[in-house]
Amino acid sequence: MVTKPSNSKVFHHSNGKLSQFPNALALPRSPQHERSDLAWEVYPEGLHVILKQLARRYNRPILITENGMAEAVDKHRASYIIAYVQQATGTA
Repeated sequence: MVTKPSNSKVFHHSNGKLSQFPNALALPRSPQHERSDLAWEVYPEGLHVILKQLARRYNRPILITENGMAEAVDKHRASYIIAYVQQATGTA
């Protein structure tokens, strides 16, 4: 789910769309994905989808300031970061 609060930040937390955010950009539903230690779905393809939607909607530069994974043991962190960078740069 992605929301655009009044301070112009965009948050990408999971796929889907929550009804309490009527202006949220919707991500397509996906098969079950890996989850972080906070049970958030790991869905790198969603970042690509959201970046494309934002580019079409706002026609402005997009700056990603934070992207991380809640994980007590860094077992999947490197592959997580690589997958999200590939999606953001269109190299996946």
